This record gives sequence, C-alpha cells and structure tokens, in this order.
Amino acid sequence: MNDPTEIVPGRIYRLGGTVALHDNVSWVPAGVRGYQPQNCYLVIEDETVTLIDTGIAAHRDLIVEQMLKVMPRDKPLTVFLTRSEYDCIGGLAAIQQHFPVAHLLAGGSVNPFDGFAGVTELEGTWDSRIQLGRNPVGGSSMVDTSKDLETITPALRLLVTFWVYDRVSKTFFSSDLFGHTVTATADAKLTLDPGDPDPTTPESLRAHMLAKFHWLAQSLPDGVPARDLKTVFADREIENIAPSHGLVLRGKEVIQRDFDRMITLLEHPWEMPA
Repeated sequence: MNDPTEIVPGRIYRLGGTVALHDNVSWVPAGVRGYQPQNCYLVIEDETVTLIDTGIAAHRDLIVEQMLKVMPRDKPLTVFLTRSEYDCIGGLAAIQQHFPVAHLLAGGSVNPFDGFAGVTELEGTWDSRIQLGRNPVGGSSMVDTSKDLETITPALRLLVTFWVYDRVSKTFFSSDLFGHTVTATADAKLTLDPGDPDPTTPESLRAHMLAKFHWLAQSLPDGVPARDLKTVFADREIENIAPSHGLVLRGKEVIQRDFDRMITLLEHPWEMPA
C-alpha cells in the first residue's frame, strides 16, 4: 500500500509506510509481532496545506512520493510537528528538499535538524519557525496558518506534545495517543471502521500504553490525564482519530469504544502491570 490513504475525501490523506515488529520499536510492547503503520497526515484546506508530522526517516522517500500525488502546488505548505521526536521529524529534511515549506510550527527547544547530517543549509527553517504557544494543560488555540486547525496541549505526554483538531472534518490528530493497534500483514487496511474486527483488548491497550508512557504505573492517581481527555472529547465532535502510529480510527462506534477503554485505563493507572 504505497499510495496515500484518503481518510476524508479531498481533505485528509494519511502518508507513510509500515514497520515489521520484532522488538525493534520502543513504543510497542516486547513480544508483539506483526506490522504497525507509521503515519503523518496531509490536510488540504481552501488556501493552505498542512502536513502534520513528517514520518520516520526510513519512509522519507515514500512520503515524498505520496505527497507528489496529492499535494496541490498552488498552495503554501505548513509543516506542523506534534512532537520533536524522531518518529515525527524523520522525513523533514527530504520534504524540505522537494517542497517549499512556507512555515514550520513546532514546540519545545529541540532543533529537529540536529538529527540529520549534512543538512545545515536547512537550519534557517528552524530559526524562522513559528514557536507554538505554551498553552496551559488542556488549553487550546488556533494554528497560526490555518482557519480550521486547533492545537491542544495535553496532560498525557512524555515531552512537549501537541494534539490537533480539524473542525471541518472532525478529525483528532492524537500524536502518540491511540497508537495501540497493529496489523497481521504489511498490506492490511490502514483504517479501523465500524464492522471491522476489534483488534484491541484492555490488556493489549494497557501493554501499549505502558510501553509508551512507562511512568503511568507509578503516577499519582489524580485523574488529570483522564479529565483532560474527557474535556477534549466533550468539547468537540470527533469522527476520526489519526495517531502517529497504528490504525486510523473512524466512525463514532469505533471511537467511543476505544475512548471508553482509554478513560478506564487512565482513571486507574496504578492498576497497570509493572
């Protein structure tokens, strides 16, 4: 499946490839086998295009190829980094070399170009980036370059993280949350839709969350991450969840099911097996 996946017709495209799992991915529990999609997303608006994250370095050529198929050349491109971590920034240099990036939006102080040798000529992009505002936990604001994209500061994070919500398509770009699904084959469907077999159990969700957010099992039972996530969903109509890795969740039935499981887990983090 090398073509872009159309998540919302004409507006949102999932880009990236898959990774075979053999204890080689830090956010996947040891012993899990199969494949996991590694995702970034192109959001096409009336006057601008936003690329949410840039994928892993191993998929950089594939992502550029996919962008060439759907990227309008008459609209400015903004790159929005939900995290300055390698699974989000790996394709940045290659994309910069093939497309004129009008804006780079990022939080924190880590320069993503530090991870690439021989691209010092691109440092100006980082120097002229739009620094994302430091909203309080649970706070939100509109993305500077978009009239439809809202950025949210979550409580549940390891490093500086931003979620994004598209008001038009009702899509929640959840970064490293809700990335708990894997597939049996490399060419499996990349979305989880109503009526599809449910690949998640409370136990598998717990294992994935502990692999990514290892501190949860020792966290204070103050309920802040659960309350924060409940507020995000209560204040917005969400029809798609688009994570950095794993399947894209589509449809209210699928989303409600995984949301309920996530809230149950976050409300009882001390019950996660160490």
